[in-house]
Amino acid sequence: MKILLLLTVKSFLDNLQQASIFADERTKGVKLAFKGNQINIFSHSERGQAKTKIDIDNFNKEIEITFNIHYLISILENLTSDNVNMVIPNGENQSCLLSSIGDDTYQYVVMPMRV
Repeated sequence: MKILLLLTVKSFLDNLQQASIFADERTKGVKLAFKGNQINIFSHSERGQAKTKIDIDNFNKEIEITFNIHYLISILENLTSDNVNMVIPNGENQSCLLSSIGDDTYQYVVMPMRV
């Protein structure tokens, strides 16, 4: 079973850009914690830490995944629609598939980081 989320590109991008200020320069990691009706976005470094959140529809699982924040930002900046599909397979593989709504030209796979 896979998890499918519909997110607003602007909201997701704005939150990631805020978190990127405090992303560790070495790892560039950002943790996405999916729980209940929110995605919590965490980053931290020697300069400080950031925590932002995005409201989502009811989500019945708790998942935490760390990604390279610059990969996510780069993808979202290049999407042509206002919304993005985020697909996360269930199980050990917590990669993520991102695609524009209404434009099937590109689909982006982002692999998780181990931190």
